[in-house]
Amino acid sequence: MKYRKLRIAWSVAWGVACLVVIALWVRSYSRFEVPTASVAGLTIQVVSSQAKLAVPASYDPSYEIGWLWQFESVSDDDPEGHNEAMSYIANAIGVGYVPTPLPTIVFPDWLSVLLSATLATAPWLPCRIGLGTLLIGMTVAAIGLGLAVYAHRQ
Repeated sequence: MKYRKLRIAWSVAWGVACLVVIALWVRSYSRFEVPTASVAGLTIQVVSSQAKLAVPASYDPSYEIGWLWQFESVSDDDPEGHNEAMSYIANAIGVGYVPTPLPTIVFPDWLSVLLSATLATAPWLPCRIGLGTLLIGMTVAAIGLGLAVYAHRQ
């Protein structure tokens, strides 16, 4: 089996990510969690509240080059208020985007658990993809992204 150790490392990394998201999901009903990472002026937060994740990103070139990791966890005294703030921007499955004041993507916790579990198991699935299949897949993805941009601009 070729690249077996790489497959194991990939699965372990995404499995740990899945467990972290599940822990944030469980804690999000009683706490307001905000892990923050800053690298060379780019700041990304993951706000977890009421079974939803919001990921705002900002860029400030005046910050020094370096790494900054912070984790803030406070008791959620107003769970309905946070839930309203995150739900008015979401569509039917709970995914939404807010362009201002910071570009923010909002999605439910179950979607991130599903994605990380899928990525953890993907290397173990037997599949052989030829060039034709790859080209068809890329064409379908490009058409889908084009339709999404067109729908967003209308």
